[in-house]
Amino acid sequence: MLIYILSYLLFSITGIFDFFNINCNAKKNILILLAFFIAALGAVRWETGTDWYSYYDFYMGNEELDEYMHNSIYGFEAGYAILNYLVKITFDSYNILLGLISLIIVGLKYETLYKFSPYPLIAVWINFANFNGDIFPVRQHIAIAICLFSVRYIVDREKLKFAFCVLMAMQFHFTAIIFFLAYYLYYKDIGTKKCTYLVLLAMLITVTGVFEKILTSVVEYWFDADIRVMVKLAEYTSSDVTDALADETEYGKMAIVVSIARRIVFLPCLYYFKNAISRKFPIYNGLLNLYTFSVVLMIAFTGSMGIMVGRLSIYFFCFESFLLASLALVSYKIKYKLLLWVILFVYCGLKFYWGLSAYPNLFFPFKTI
Repeated sequence: MLIYILSYLLFSITGIFDFFNINCNAKKNILILLAFFIAALGAVRWETGTDWYSYYDFYMGNEELDEYMHNSIYGFEAGYAILNYLVKITFDSYNILLGLISLIIVGLKYETLYKFSPYPLIAVWINFANFNGDIFPVRQHIAIAICLFSVRYIVDREKLKFAFCVLMAMQFHFTAIIFFLAYYLYYKDIGTKKCTYLVLLAMLITVTGVFEKILTSVVEYWFDADIRVMVKLAEYTSSDVTDALADETEYGKMAIVVSIARRIVFLPCLYYFKNAISRKFPIYNGLLNLYTFSVVLMIAFTGSMGIMVGRLSIYFFCFESFLLASLALVSYKIKYKLLLWVILFVYCGLKFYWGLSAYPNLFFPFKTI
C-alpha cells in the first residue's frame, strides 16, 4: 500500500510545478523521470495486476513466432504477439517485457500530453489516477496510448496518418476500431444544450433498455444464441475485468455506476467554461466532444452492456486528462489554481483508490521479483 501512496503523492506534488514559471525543458525532464519511474515499477512487479497469469503463460508458453501468432488458447492480437516474441528472442525476460510495455505506453502518452496540454504535469497526474499509474498495463492500454498519440493527426487533418495509428492500435486490441469515430466527432459542434439533450437521451435509453433489446435480438438472429453471447463479447472486450464483474454481480453494477458518476461530475463545469478555455486552448472543443461521447456512451448502456461499452468508451474518456488540467486556464490567480489542485487531489485520489481497491486480491500487496 505504501508504494501506491508514495507514487500518488509524487505525481500530485509534481503537478503543482505547472502553476509556477518553470521552463519547458524542466517540465520535459520531469516527465522523462516520471516515465522511467513508472517503467521501473512495471518491470519489478510480480504476480500483481490484472490478467497476470494469462499474459505470463502466453509469454512463457511459446517460443516461435508462429506459436505466438496462432495461440489457440489466448488468441491475442498480432502486434502484442510480435512484441512478446521480439522480447523473448532478444532478452528472454518477462520483467523486461513488462517494463517495456509500461515505457511504451507512458512514452506515447506523456509526449502527447506535453505537446498539447497547457499544463502537462497536471495532465500526467490525472492520467496516473485514471489508469492505475500505467504500472499494470494490458493489451488495451497499449491501444489507448496509440490512439491518444494519434490525436495530433486529427488536429492537423492528416487522415491517412490517423488511420494508420488506429490500425496499429487494433494490432494490440481490436476494440480500438471504435476510435475511427474520433475524427468525425472532433469537428462536430456540440454546445451545452446539445450535450444536455444527449445526456437526457442516454438516460432514457438506459431506463427503457431499448438498445440492449435490439442488440440482443441481433445476436440471437445472427448467432442463434441468447444473451450469454453478449457476456462473451463483454469478456473479450474487457479481458482485464474479473469474472465477478463480467457476471454483473452487485459489485460490478456498483463499479459501473461509480464509473458513470465520476465522468459526469465535471461535465457541467467543462461546458460552463468552454468559451473561456477554448480561446486559450484551441483544441479544447474537439477534445470535449470526444469526452462527451464517452459519457453519453456509458450512460446509454449502463445495464448488461455496461462492461463491454465501458471498454470501448475508455478510448475517448482518456482525454479527461487534457480537459481537467485546462481548467487552470480559467484564472491566472494562484489562489484559484491551488484550489483547483486541492479539488483534483481529492478527485484523483478517490479514483486511484477505487481503481486499486476494486480488485484488492490483484493489487495488494504489491509483489516484486
